[in-house]
Amino acid sequence: MTDELVVPVFFAVAAAILAAMTLALAMELRMRSRREQGLRSQLAAEQWDAERVSREAGEEHDRLRGLVEGLEARAQRQQAELAQAQAQIGSLSAELIPLKALAPAIRQTDLWHKISRSGQPPALDGENLRGLDLSAVNLSHAQLRDADLQGARLEAGSLYHADLSGANLQGADLRQANLCGAVLCGANLDRADVREADLYAADLTGASVRGAAFDGATYRSHGDDQTRWPEGFDPVAAGAVRVDGSR
Repeated sequence: MTDELVVPVFFAVAAAILAAMTLALAMELRMRSRREQGLRSQLAAEQWDAERVSREAGEEHDRLRGLVEGLEARAQRQQAELAQAQAQIGSLSAELIPLKALAPAIRQTDLWHKISRSGQPPALDGENLRGLDLSAVNLSHAQLRDADLQGARLEAGSLYHADLSGANLQGADLRQANLCGAVLCGANLDRADVREADLYAADLTGASVRGAAFDGATYRSHGDDQTRWPEGFDPVAAGAVRVDGSR
């Protein structure tokens, strides 16, 4: 090949190589540009997401703060309402104290109704008559089985032929009471005051009389109308007075 042909061929090859390299470089730059554009788009999306998350976090914080403030305000209102309720309860308690004192009177009023209705002997079996003032009340032939008369005042009252079987008469005041023919079988007369009571024909069989006072109480020791005492009880030693004779 002559020199005249070598030079043009060389330049043609060099030009082709340069064109190829330029094309490859252009393609590489285009691909890099696209990658950069993609990265920028991704970065922008991530920034937008971060801003959204931050905005939502701020909104959630504001919501929670409002919720906490609302709960605190509600707790303060409830504390104020509780204090007001406690004050009202204290006031009601003070008002109820006098009402408690009326309970015996209310029960006594109910008792008067039971005693007076139909003119019949009252049926008070098992009734709570504890501590009531029944002084001089006529309870003749009354049914008082298992009644609670602890501490009741029955002074000078009439329990003529009343049935007090199993009744609780602990500490009851029975001074000068008419207990003629009364049935007190199994009754509890511990510490009862039976002084000067009339126990003619009364039946105290099985009764408990520990600490009871019988000074001056009258009884009969024989006959169909004799007074029946608990086993082993000595009425004379207890101060009771035997009165035997007709009635």
